[in-house]
Amino acid sequence: MRFFSIRPPSFNGLVRLGNGLQQPSSGTAVFHSEFLRPYCVAYLDQLLRNDDTLQYIRSEYPTVNRYLKQVGFDHLAPDSEISNPFPTENMIALTAFNGDLNDLAEEVPFWLEQQLFSRSFAPNFTPPLRRKIVKNLWEIVCNAIQHSDSVHGASCCGQFYPEKGYFEIAFYDHGLGIPQQLRRHFDKAKSWSDVECIAWALRKGTSTHPLRETRGMGLFYLRNFLTLNGGWLQVASGRGIYQSEGERVQAPVQIAERFQGTLFNLRIVYDDEMYSTVSERP
Repeated sequence: MRFFSIRPPSFNGLVRLGNGLQQPSSGTAVFHSEFLRPYCVAYLDQLLRNDDTLQYIRSEYPTVNRYLKQVGFDHLAPDSEISNPFPTENMIALTAFNGDLNDLAEEVPFWLEQQLFSRSFAPNFTPPLRRKIVKNLWEIVCNAIQHSDSVHGASCCGQFYPEKGYFEIAFYDHGLGIPQQLRRHFDKAKSWSDVECIAWALRKGTSTHPLRETRGMGLFYLRNFLTLNGGWLQVASGRGIYQSEGERVQAPVQIAERFQGTLFNLRIVYDDEMYSTVSERP
């Protein structure tokens, strides 16, 4: 696929790209895409971290190689053509989170705070809302490390689009995936489709963790926040994609290519008039 959007066909195309990269004739694979979004970078980062034979990749298009290099992609072929660098102010650097959650409990929220809210063009969130967003994104990382059995945790990448008034941020782990994880814990989930499993995971208070009263809130609040503020939420896992655009939940999508692990792709719209918590509203 030449261009990757946030529409379901691109998710199929990304998995096909990944499958193709896993069959190189040497330790380096070449692909033909000329435009990648942040979720593609997070996906490719985890893919190469989990592949013992594939060391490097590069695109036929120098602009893609330039972007991968500047965003911090460690698996770019050393001989890739790089020239005319992009401005890096709009980039949310590629980062992989893994290890003990107690050790990451300060590091990851601090990183999110700095990456999302320290830029001159970032939305003017109120401090309580900023803390809530960071906390909810932190739960995505916690789920990936604690529940997914992902050897390399989760990779995160993003991009600001100031001229369009939004930013995108994506998290991907190469682990079990939500449907397989649920079916391992709940017999009733064995009869659910992959999309139904994802929808369950986004409900308030749902968790496979035994201390359910303290878990399962972040994804629910994050979904509601994006619903109220006109953003996008996409969750791809197995052969299912859950997606909402503003107040509209899209029809369930069953994709042809199976997603290993779980991908969260978020688009947060700039509109300072809309951003407040319920307790702050008059």
